[in-house]
Amino acid sequence: HRMGTMDPTHVSQDGWASRWEAGKTGFHLANVNRTLEKYEQEFLGSNGESTILVPFCGKTLDMLWLYERGHHVVGVEFVAMAVDQFFAENKLEAMEVDLPAEAKASAIRCVATPDKRLQLFISDLYSSQLHDVLQAEKITHVWDRASLVAVNPSERKKYVSSLLRCVQPKHTILLETLSYDQSRFSGPPRSVPPTTVQELYGTTHTITEKESRVMTEERYHAWNLESICAHTFILRSLSS
Repeated sequence: HRMGTMDPTHVSQDGWASRWEAGKTGFHLANVNRTLEKYEQEFLGSNGESTILVPFCGKTLDMLWLYERGHHVVGVEFVAMAVDQFFAENKLEAMEVDLPAEAKASAIRCVATPDKRLQLFISDLYSSQLHDVLQAEKITHVWDRASLVAVNPSERKKYVSSLLRCVQPKHTILLETLSYDQSRFSGPPRSVPPTTVQELYGTTHTITEKESRVMTEERYHAWNLESICAHTFILRSLSS
């Protein structure tokens, strides 16, 4: 059964924007993600600086953490308010980056630190003009914590193909997903079990599930769930 726009849990870009405006950003963590800290070495290796894409980045502190560790960070977020808050709350100097005419014509903006090691693109992730701009950034790593689980199920294949158009052929993805009883809660965040990750990435990547942990915190009761399972994967591209 393919869920289209009739999906009652479908969230549009306007829907996400209104959540930011209303301060309904429960997906924003007030600290650095423990999965990123735990798997940093295996994800990024020891080659020094990497260029890391953070899709649907919001104002995650993970970007600041990666930046302060010497990496190049590229965030993509279509809600300008989240980008403005990221720079203001972390007291970072922000500058507008001049983009190619095609990107500007598509209303894509880029706000960056003066050294340009941290760049946040205000854009639709699915924009082909964005893909062209990001190809020049030579992105080798993707940190996907709250992105795939936020995507409407009918858009997952489009999401993955867009992601792969932004990165270099040889790349590594650190992916965190959730799974739960979808008859009790439909999201977002969506349930993305290992079988779905396999369906989306199985022909293009080696997939290693590093851990799955059952969480029974009381806050999930608001979602009508007794527990959810958090999965961590490292995906490595088969093309070199």
